[in-house]
Amino acid sequence: MSSEFDDSGYLIHSRTFKERSLLLELFTVNHGRVGAVANFGKKDTHGLRAVLQPFVPLRFTFLKGRSELLTLKDAKRCGKLIQLRVPVLFCAEYLNELLYYLYRDEDSSPKLLAAYMRALNTLANASNAAEVERSLRDFELNLLENLGYAPDFRSACGRWDTGAFYVYSVDNGFVKSSENTDRLISGAVLNELSSGESLSPVARRVLKSINGRVLSQLLGDRKLKSRELYSDFIRQTA
Repeated sequence: MSSEFDDSGYLIHSRTFKERSLLLELFTVNHGRVGAVANFGKKDTHGLRAVLQPFVPLRFTFLKGRSELLTLKDAKRCGKLIQLRVPVLFCAEYLNELLYYLYRDEDSSPKLLAAYMRALNTLANASNAAEVERSLRDFELNLLENLGYAPDFRSACGRWDTGAFYVYSVDNGFVKSSENTDRLISGAVLNELSSGESLSPVARRVLKSINGRVLSQLLGDRKLKSRELYSDFIRQTA
């Protein structure tokens, strides 16, 4: 016997299943990552397929049976529609791809969900590239924290040695180094990152590089389509 319950959240991925169904991956308020199937009649009289769009806050009604896969009974928009245009649309798709490939938590993750919603709103209203970049780095850090892989920018001594240089590894964190490598990070930059305040362009580049290395290790061989689309767009408009 099936039971019914409601939740709200966002669609992060969908794919065709059989002739008139979609397999959905959802990021919800109370149940974290949720997998569900949506079945459509020939006419889809309630317009369910049209409602199931990414980046739209939705209210879901689920049926739970014996299978782990839920059945989506209904979905309705429950918040303001966010307008995302190219190229920031690719950035929003990047967020969804990271969630789809890396986030598996079936418990609620309010901090990560808040970071996701904050990023979407910033992308929709950003007036410059720096705001877009900050929103992406903030979301990446929140996701990595949720996964247990967030880089720790704090020094055991309180502050990093501003006259020294460090290298970062996922396993060992920041280690002082005298090697001649383009991955050297100054203690001054690490102090910036540790403060959590407004970052210089150099510190922003370092943060992007570190987050990217950790995410690449977690993603393995999986390629992000959003990155390819963004790169293609930049080449075409250059």
